[in-house]
Amino acid sequence: MPLFPDLPGGPELLCINLLFAVGPGLFVYYNSTENNVENRLLWTGATLAAGLVANIVGSGVVLLL
Repeated sequence: MPLFPDLPGGPELLCINLLFAVGPGLFVYYNSTENNVENRLLWTGATLAAGLVANIVGSGVVLLL
């Protein structure tokens, strides 16, 4: 049974969003051609932040529709 039955998606949508936010970040970190760890972490953090923002906006659209 969903934790929040009144909201579409609920924790299931949150888990899917976290997967889509973390997946590209891990891909960028492990497949980076950067030898500098600081640059690698910077690009990974930027990818995670962009994925998080995109998922928040996408979840907001789902809630509005």
